[in-house]
Amino acid sequence: MAEGKGVQLKKIAAAKTMCKLLADHFCEPDRAAKEGHPKVAWCTSVGPAELLRALGCVVYWVTIPRAQSTTAWAIRTARSCSSWVTGAERPG
Repeated sequence: MAEGKGVQLKKIAAAKTMCKLLADHFCEPDRAAKEGHPKVAWCTSVGPAELLRALGCVVYWVTIPRAQSTTAWAIRTARSCSSWVTGAERPG
């Protein structure tokens, strides 16, 4: 960066709306837990969020990188093992 020149940041028109939207999204499970209604359901990226919403639950999204990678590993391992597991279950 050249000496003496400052960086001027531009305001994003949707920033205020996005801040409110995100605040509402993350405060919704807390509000529901304190009021006791609707029920709060814990969900990861592989969970049945649509089913939980249809049942009237507020979905609390948990996106922890370790949890995500562990789930991905478990699914991949299960798929790779499925051929020998199903083969072992076959008679003969």
